[in-house]
Amino acid sequence: MQIAAQNGYVDITEILFECHDCIVDDKDSNGQTALHLAACDGHANVIHVLIKNGASVNLIDHSQQIAFRWLSKKCI
Repeated sequence: MQIAAQNGYVDITEILFECHDCIVDDKDSNGQTALHLAACDGHANVIHVLIKNGASVNLIDHSQQIAFRWLSKKCI
């Protein structure tokens, strides 16, 4: 899910929700969810799919940032 979100693969993100029991708010080693990663790269279509499927917009990562804060920052 996170790889699809980070790379802007909206079709794959949708398929994952249709075919698998995905944990939409699963976090990586940086505490970032698929929503954080999609926001970091500005993938609006993926962001929409994630939120539509229950992604929490209020989870913070290890930098104490919510996903939408990354929309205004350059991710490293």
